[in-house]
Amino acid sequence: MIQFIYHYLPFNKKAFIKLHKAGVNMLKKLTDHIYYFPHSKETDRPVLGLVCGEKYSFVVDAGNSPAHASAFLEEVENLGGPPIKRVAITHWHWDHTFGIHAMNKYTISHHLTKKKLAYLKTLRWDDDSLDKRVQEGEEIEFCRDMIKKCHVERR
Repeated sequence: MIQFIYHYLPFNKKAFIKLHKAGVNMLKKLTDHIYYFPHSKETDRPVLGLVCGEKYSFVVDAGNSPAHASAFLEEVENLGGPPIKRVAITHWHWDHTFGIHAMNKYTISHHLTKKKLAYLKTLRWDDDSLDKRVQEGEEIEFCRDMIKKCHVERR
């Protein structure tokens, strides 16, 4: 079952603006209708996708922060294609979902992804809480470290 969801978590925009201005994540064309925003190891930004139809466009994944999503949306705007109508979330991981709010579109996901995102909204994201989840095995060190690096303002 697919359901519509909205989600927001805190972010740090400054680090991503620097990468964007350096041209790290420019929109790349695969076909006349398919584009992607490349992965960045620096802050574990995943690939974001864009499918352009005749009337509307569709985004795959929302990015690891509102800054990531905003940089992507700026590139899409510069492309001048059909307006975005929906965002599909492939899975609940932070690096694919923390930019949902910035997309400001109906978001489509599997109902289990929606359930997991609802749970993530109940969590605290300060350093101590992240460290505790790593110790308890709920979070992995790599993700904790990337979240701390990307989302300085969450503390």
